[in-house]
Amino acid sequence: MATDTQLTEVDYSTSALAERFDSLVTHGEGGAIHNYAGTAEQMFIFTSKCTGSEVLPGGEHVGDIIGLKYWYVFPVQFEDGMGEITTGLRTVLVAADGQTYGFGSSGIAASLLRVVQAYGAGPWEQPIALRISQTQTRKGRRFFRLEPASMDLDD
Repeated sequence: MATDTQLTEVDYSTSALAERFDSLVTHGEGGAIHNYAGTAEQMFIFTSKCTGSEVLPGGEHVGDIIGLKYWYVFPVQFEDGMGEITTGLRTVLVAADGQTYGFGSSGIAASLLRVVQAYGAGPWEQPIALRISQTQTRKGRRFFRLEPASMDLDD
């Protein structure tokens, strides 16, 4: 039995946070942004958690599905492998269970921006189920991105 599914499209891309995020991802403009709100002490703990040693290397979790609740994105400087210092983005995903996953991948930042544009900035009461995926170029460079855990269009 077929059922009619009606899609209601909501455009979150014009929210102030989504616009700041887009500016950071696209132009590298701005400081750290996140979707967490709390007291000054809670913000200190959240920031420390997202920038500290307990952040897991996201590239070691390819294929894993996480329930995304919070995120933290900030500009960083790093060596590009050719001895040049360049600026990029560090994206930290905070799962509903409190585990943090860190990436220095522009693909993750761009994927997260698409999540924010589709679902709003969060935090989400019902975490968003996302799979960490990886693509490798012919030259061996790895690119990461976030995909919906289910790619079924009928869900």
